[in-house]
Amino acid sequence: MASISPSCKLVSCGDSRHFMFRVDAAAIRWPVGHILKDTCEIGNGYTCEASFVMPPLLGGSKSKVILAVTVNSDRAQLTRAHRVFVDMALLDDTRSAMLPSAAAGSNKLPRPVAGSNLAAGYELVVSRDYLLANCVKGDILVALCWVVFVPPSSPLMPDSSLAHRLAAMSSGRNLTDVCFDVDGERFDVHRLVMAAQSEVFRAELLGSMAESKMHRITISDMSASTFKHMLHYIYCNELPAAAKDADESSSRILELQHLLVAADRYGLDTLKELCEHTLCVDITTDTVTSTLELAEARSYPKLRTSCLDFLSNTENFAEVATTKEYYKLIQSYPSVLTEIRNRFKRPRPSLKLTPSTVTEDQNRRPRLSPKLTPSADTKDENNH
Repeated sequence: MASISPSCKLVSCGDSRHFMFRVDAAAIRWPVGHILKDTCEIGNGYTCEASFVMPPLLGGSKSKVILAVTVNSDRAQLTRAHRVFVDMALLDDTRSAMLPSAAAGSNKLPRPVAGSNLAAGYELVVSRDYLLANCVKGDILVALCWVVFVPPSSPLMPDSSLAHRLAAMSSGRNLTDVCFDVDGERFDVHRLVMAAQSEVFRAELLGSMAESKMHRITISDMSASTFKHMLHYIYCNELPAAAKDADESSSRILELQHLLVAADRYGLDTLKELCEHTLCVDITTDTVTSTLELAEARSYPKLRTSCLDFLSNTENFAEVATTKEYYKLIQSYPSVLTEIRNRFKRPRPSLKLTPSTVTEDQNRRPRLSPKLTPSADTKDENNH
């Protein structure tokens, strides 16, 4: 029997997109067959519903619990082109997010069928004993839920990438469970979000490494600005804002160079590709030497080729070759100078005329007849 009960609450985290699904621990011990529900409006004509279900036992199986979240709307709203994604993760007894595998089973609900009010849904199927042993704190079970709306003009996101798009959680400290100290600045983040975007962070924060037990982690070889931009991409899927003038453009290029190295370090492959592509497109005479130096030092072949192509232009090379930065570059990487010289080498056109051309030129040149050429004898006769 389904009921709206204070034992089951769907609490907004403040942005109408992220919710805490809270269930009293006493409800976990109730007999099978009970269903608890709670609903709330989330804007755009949508309603979010959370369900806590104690399904009947099947054979000799152990007691299971189903936590489900669905997003619903009227059919007219669903005919409009919004695409909706839902995801959910249990929080353990330290209020850290747990990977779905730890919850014993997770499923996205089937795609909505024509005529249905269901926009999207997600459920976790968990052992009752597991929940009681690992996920109850202060007699409360908590799951973190989030909803993402994709505008009609945006490319559709594959379901598997939902956890990479938690843009709204980048503001505030809602449910943060780990802190990074970088270059004197503090960054409070969510383990689940970091792990969803990066396999390196997943191993560090949710695996067997020492950092998985730490609530404060220090990064000593990265600037706070670079770490901030990396976090912005992890949460918002965006690169640093475009530059407004030449000075900002040079600063942005330098930041993208640092961000490329950070993305490479933490296995953020998409961010790495975006940074490298942007650096290739935005090469100028002011930035080519630093970008080429980075490509040489870190082995980025695509970036290196773009820089060498840029320097193969005579005007670009003439402007860059007289700078101290270029001199320092070729001192550190002599092969760069060799390759640039090879690119300037072109086969010279031969000055020797072909036989056919010679013949034609000779045929076209007027010739003086010998009879018209005065000889010495003729001159003498005339003098007499």
